[in-house]
Parts: sequence; structure tokens; C-alpha cells
Amino acid sequence: MKTNSKLAILQLMSGLFGWVWIIASLAALYFLAVAAFSDGLWSNFFWAVGISVVAKWLTRGIEDNKTRVAFEAKLVEEGHTPEEAGNIWLQQYSSNGSVDLPSNNIETIVQEYGGVLENSAPAPGCVSDSKNLPYSKQEIQQALIAALNLSTDPQIKEHLKTGYISLADWQDGVGDSDIGLDVSTLDMSQDTQALAKAVLEQSEGSEKWNVLVRQEQEVLKQELQALGLW
Repeated sequence: MKTNSKLAILQLMSGLFGWVWIIASLAALYFLAVAAFSDGLWSNFFWAVGISVVAKWLTRGIEDNKTRVAFEAKLVEEGHTPEEAGNIWLQQYSSNGSVDLPSNNIETIVQEYGGVLENSAPAPGCVSDSKNLPYSKQEIQQALIAALNLSTDPQIKEHLKTGYISLADWQDGVGDSDIGLDVSTLDMSQDTQALAKAVLEQSEGSEKWNVLVRQEQEVLKQELQALGLW
């Protein structure tokens, strides 16, 4: 498929999901007001929020993909091969450097990170501070890549890839408490006004972190693809 055709399709998809995002966001505000002040169903609000979050994530992902397609097409026009263009794009958008990792530490790092994923990972839609990881992100990435190259078990490889992408859920500078809407922590027995206040308080300030998480997830996926591990 030609570059212009790809960009046109991506633009159409981005516009479609963008409108879904806007409409679902407005609907969420409406259902929040109805639930808080008119005894409406809270399930309508949470459904609208969920649709809005997914549509926004898809919109951002498509926009990032448009940037990548246009960037790589320009490099190909300048004489680079498609493979070279892909690698240059990764270098431009990835901040990960090379870390020397002793081979005998690979299993330890992977196991400790797996324990964090199992027992203390941020809730869906939330972001945690990277200081809560047992090792630096770069060390964990290097260990996961090494483990992926060594493993022959398809199921284990899928878990390792999921763990690699999940590193985006930890960001620098978040603070001592996770940020984002964690429905599991809400007290549904409290009155509607108090519940609405709790929802708004948890959601406040999470937007910029959600953007960073989505961007890093895409970069991490591209890294695995470039290494032939995805």
C-alpha cells in the first residue's frame, strides 16, 4: 500500500475514534451529573468512561502511527532502505540506552519484576512511580530481552512480552502514590455526592501520565518488533 493511501486510512480512523472519544467524554460528564444528583445509574458513567479511555488510546496510537509512516517515508525518499528508516525512527523516539547486564542477574531481575507485576502493579488506568520498580527500567528491559532470546516456551515468551510493554505503567516523577482512577478502591456504599467527589479526585492530574504511558507502550512494542521478538 502506498504511503498516501496509508496516511489517508489512518487519518480516517483517527477522526472516527476521535469523535467517539469526544462523544463518550461528554456522555460521561452527563452520566456523572445524573448519577450524582438524580439517582442515575453509575454503571452508565463507568461504561462511558471506559469507552472514552479506549477511544482516546486508539486515537493517540493512530496519530503516533501516522507520524511514524510519514517519517519513514521521508527517509526512504532520501535513499534509506525501509529497514534503515525503521531503525532510525526507533532511535529518534526511544530514550533507552545500552546497559551492561551480568548474565547471572537475568533470572533474578526477571523474577523480582514478575513479583512486582503480580503483587503491586498499578491498577488498570493508573500509573506508578518508577522508583517502585526493583531495578531500573533499562536493567529490566535488558533482562527481559535476554530472557526472550533464551526461552523456547511460547507461553513464557508471551508473559515476558507483556511484562516488557507493562514497564510503561511506571514513570519518573509520579510521586509516592499511584495516579489514576482505581475503581477497586472506591467505597460504593457512600452517598452519591461523596462518590462523585472521590472519582473526580482520583481522576485529577492523570491525563498527562496517560499520554506518557501510551507513548512509551508504543515505543516498547516497536523495540520488540525491531528485535524480531514481537
